[in-house]
Amino acid sequence: MSVDKLRQQFRGQLYKYTNVVKGWQYRWFILDPERGILDYFTDPQQQPNRKQRPRGSVHLASAVICPSDEDSSTFTLNSASGEIFKLQAIDARERQEWVNRLRAVAEMHTLAIAQVSNPPLPPREHHSLGAPPQAPLVHCSLAVLDALRSARDNLQKAEQKNQELACFIDDLPPSGSIHHLDPELLMLKATSQATILCLSQCLTILQQQQIAPQGVPQPRTKKTPIHFIPPQPTDLMDKKSTSSAHSTSNSEPDNISTNKNPEKIQRDDELTDEEVEEDQNAILTDEHSTLLKLASHTKRGTDLTRVTLPTFLMEPKSLLEQLSNFFSCTSLFINIGNSKDAKGRMLAIVKWYLTSFNAGLKMRPGKKPLTPLVGETFVCSWKVLEGTKTHTIHFVAEQVQNQPPVSAFHVECPSKQLKLDGFASFKCIFTGMSVDITVSGGIRLNLDSFGEQYDLGYPTVHARSIISKPCIQLGGKVNIQSSTNEFSAVLNYPKSFFGEKPNQVIAEIKDATHNVIYKIVGDWTTSLKVVNLNEQNNSASPLEVLGLKTLPKRVRPIDKQGQYESRKLWGPVIKSLQEGDINKATNHRLLLVEQQGFQSQNYLPMYFKQTAGDQPMWCFQNCD
Repeated sequence: MSVDKLRQQFRGQLYKYTNVVKGWQYRWFILDPERGILDYFTDPQQQPNRKQRPRGSVHLASAVICPSDEDSSTFTLNSASGEIFKLQAIDARERQEWVNRLRAVAEMHTLAIAQVSNPPLPPREHHSLGAPPQAPLVHCSLAVLDALRSARDNLQKAEQKNQELACFIDDLPPSGSIHHLDPELLMLKATSQATILCLSQCLTILQQQQIAPQGVPQPRTKKTPIHFIPPQPTDLMDKKSTSSAHSTSNSEPDNISTNKNPEKIQRDDELTDEEVEEDQNAILTDEHSTLLKLASHTKRGTDLTRVTLPTFLMEPKSLLEQLSNFFSCTSLFINIGNSKDAKGRMLAIVKWYLTSFNAGLKMRPGKKPLTPLVGETFVCSWKVLEGTKTHTIHFVAEQVQNQPPVSAFHVECPSKQLKLDGFASFKCIFTGMSVDITVSGGIRLNLDSFGEQYDLGYPTVHARSIISKPCIQLGGKVNIQSSTNEFSAVLNYPKSFFGEKPNQVIAEIKDATHNVIYKIVGDWTTSLKVVNLNEQNNSASPLEVLGLKTLPKRVRPIDKQGQYESRKLWGPVIKSLQEGDINKATNHRLLLVEQQGFQSQNYLPMYFKQTAGDQPMWCFQNCD
């Protein structure tokens, strides 16, 4: 039988066994090879062109058609969804005609689906006659399957061209009129990669809509991680000579011990840090360039916390030091201990928390802080003038765990009897046009003078708009609760869509009966409005985030720091990054990472210990 004849519609009457009346009944069947559907009607006069719906239908992709041994005219049709049709023709010749056509159509559609989908169909389920079938497949014609296959072939060709383009750009010389870090070439490379990713996702969605079972959730495509290879310097010496050269440096630490005894934190020599304020407008080009490099080297779904990023994407600052920036708005933090009533203290906590992210996230969106090594510490303080009194806020952070990486920190203001313990573990997922940072862990704030304890969470951080102007946004919901305070707070960071205002936050403070008494709304990067709902006119007071003063940290000079403190540990790397010597920074960084690999997994933290219970917390051990 010719292929053209097999693609033509075939009609006829067959007996169909039904459990409704426990016997055989005549049904009018129409086989549509183009759609791969077998429809049947109770009356031959009911035709599809008269807009009459069939009594039943079955998709033939992956179906099995078997002649019966009972007689010469009976056969069965087993569909991929598990539905079974028991049919009977007038004689053996007509049965063979139906069997040949049904098998041909089933084979055509099975092969066509296999070429555009992996796996082609869900696993076959076995059902007895009368058992409820699974959800049928979405009707998909051969023309649609051919179009999907053609689109897949073209996409594979485009992916090959994109790889050739990326290799061509990477092979360009590092300097000259045209080099491999040229911003326009990086823009071309990143745009090409993002376009391929978007087209691939669109094609996958179309395939799932056409050939996936209705109502059955589709498994997520397995993400193939890509591992970064740091750029190698052109004049690198062999590993042995490089290691020996670095071994003479005073900044190289010995292997970190796993059995350290808690040491007293030295604060007597702390001096006001002279940090250079960077012009944000001056680094936009650099931010854009580094994010383009990230986009052009990374596949969607890559967990950036599990790969070694190139050194040129690193911020010349350790993550432990970056965490201290969240407490630089010192006036709001010490104000928590000034309120005499529980409602005022909860309001003060929410105000400090909402404004802390503007100071804590002041970093280049295209950069990632240096990942701390196990045993690394950072110590600083702030001197806060309140009227005629001077208060000191102490900060201690330590990398307490490596797999997964966990950073613990402690903040304390003795004169206000404020103590804060927290820990954070970061997971960074590259999503094609942004980087989503999920922060697990928590914060516990103790107000010893009032006998109160508060638990706080973290929002999700998003580095948005990689191709255009990069920015950092927050998302998700944060709860602030206390077992000793009747008031609670809920902070919502809504997702902003095109044309809407970004960086919005809605915070509500509730009493014991869940009535909202305060509402804080606005932009957490510029200005917030505090509305008192207890008053009749709902009076509002502004909270200018940009106008808040941040104090510089007080840090011991590097020559007086311990060998595991962040600035001394990463000193050669930070200096090389600030000087723009990426190759030298890479060498120093690789040396430290290699030493990290020799450390024992049973490292005992110096300043923190983990509590037991359903919600464990890393708490500070007083070593003063």
